[in-house]
Amino acid sequence: MNTRALAAKIVTEVFVEGRSLSDVLDEQQSQVSNVKDTALLQEFSYGVCRWWWRYDAILNQLLDKPLKQKDSDLKHLLMVGLHQLIELRIPDHAAVAETVNACNDLNKSWATKLVNALLRNYQRKCQDIEKTLEGNLSYQYSHPQWLVGKIQKAWPDHWQSILHANNQKPPMVLRVNQTKTGRNEYNKQLAAREISATEFKYSDEGLVLENAMSVNQLPQFETGWVSVQDGAAQLAAGLLALDGVEKVLDVCAAPGGKAAHILERASQDIHLTALDIDSQRLQKVTDNMARL
Repeated sequence: MNTRALAAKIVTEVFVEGRSLSDVLDEQQSQVSNVKDTALLQEFSYGVCRWWWRYDAILNQLLDKPLKQKDSDLKHLLMVGLHQLIELRIPDHAAVAETVNACNDLNKSWATKLVNALLRNYQRKCQDIEKTLEGNLSYQYSHPQWLVGKIQKAWPDHWQSILHANNQKPPMVLRVNQTKTGRNEYNKQLAAREISATEFKYSDEGLVLENAMSVNQLPQFETGWVSVQDGAAQLAAGLLALDGVEKVLDVCAAPGGKAAHILERASQDIHLTALDIDSQRLQKVTDNMARL
């Protein structure tokens, strides 16, 4: 399937059906055939979700009337097109042509002229659109207006920097399983593969990769020596102060990073119960525990 069409379907499942982006991506990545397309699919999907409110404001300027609910996938395909023109280094002519071709994979060949016209129109009018939307905070910071208002009220001196930080690409952070190896030892294994990483200063197990990559490239990943876990999430196990604790309940456990970290850190046997509202996501906890 065309990578852009697949990204449009993924974003539609997130915004229309309320699904987790990481879950949908995991399910759909098998439909692309090589590493380059996998990286593109991830960039399109995360990028459109990150800038959704900005792209929505732009489309409102380009469309004479909103698209119907049944054409949400087409709307998100247009956003994939905008993302290429605004954020990526893909040549404009290729971005437009490939996005137009993606209409066929969405079974919407009738929309090819519309997609071509709207993206070309954006190229011509982008500066005028930017001026028109200058005072639109939802466009400027790519957050829903209600959330901008709440953050302004809660942090009146810092709201701009908070919204800006929310739109940054996070680094890929690893958590070394210290029941199997130490952070320094694992970093040496990374260096041997010419993978550059620095210590995450707020946890004893964290390593920040200079460049994100597939977990398949990480040494001993399948044998449980390391997990991918955001740096902030790595603070939770330490904050629990587990010494003397016999029972732990993780009520929103999927995909199991913090639960596994708690078990890795426990200096004595503890009884941990991991729950999640989504049975499919809970299976990821089981899988992660087995790997570790």
